[in-house]
Amino acid sequence: MPISKLSDIVRLESAMAGWTEVLPLILCSHDENFAWLNRKDDGKTAVRLANPKTVEYQVVRTSLLPGLLKTIRENKSKSLPLNIFEAADIAVKDDSRERRVSHFPSRLTDSLVELVVADTYAGEK
Repeated sequence: MPISKLSDIVRLESAMAGWTEVLPLILCSHDENFAWLNRKDDGKTAVRLANPKTVEYQVVRTSLLPGLLKTIRENKSKSLPLNIFEAADIAVKDDSRERRVSHFPSRLTDSLVELVVADTYAGEK
């Protein structure tokens, strides 16, 4: 099954379950991608822009979490529950191609669920 077809199914089922899809930008700052997530930058994972226009767009995200966290931050005045999800690509410096799905529940008792789906379909980009 092509990865885009699987992503469409996940999007549809998540939306039907009451989750709201968010579409943050794929570019983020270095701090958002690493410091916010308490991760070290090994220099071999993130794709860096050679000449970023602003500090907000320095790297291509290696996780969906920075975009979800920014969305939560910008919508904290909204009433709960704020159940959001994203099904999108990430970029890492290797030959793998991944699309991830992250769900971010608004209740403190829930946990974050992140599923990694490896793209093995040769015709997909």
